[in-house]
Amino acid sequence: QKLGVEGHLLRDIHVQQRAFAQAVAAAVKSVRVVEPRTNIVLLDLAESGIDGKEFAARLEERGVLAHLVPGHGRLTFHLGISREDAMEAARAVIETAEGGAHGTGGV
Repeated sequence: QKLGVEGHLLRDIHVQQRAFAQAVAAAVKSVRVVEPRTNIVLLDLAESGIDGKEFAARLEERGVLAHLVPGHGRLTFHLGISREDAMEAARAVIETAEGGAHGTGGV
């Protein structure tokens, strides 16, 4: 079945958000990635001990916008987010969850 332009764009967005989700899930066991079903990735912060507001503020300092919903950080992937952007966002989440910037290793 042929995909229209919108279908291709959505597929590209979902590829980037899945790459992000897989990288975070593999690197940070205290932050559970809720299985993405749309272009939204939810990060369950309950076991991390991380304050959600501080988590979001530290990500924003690194250029990653995360919104807070009860018990979760929410990141939304949009058109124009590249694989490089997704991996940079994953690094920011991983390093923030680990308590600070420890380099870019692993992602």
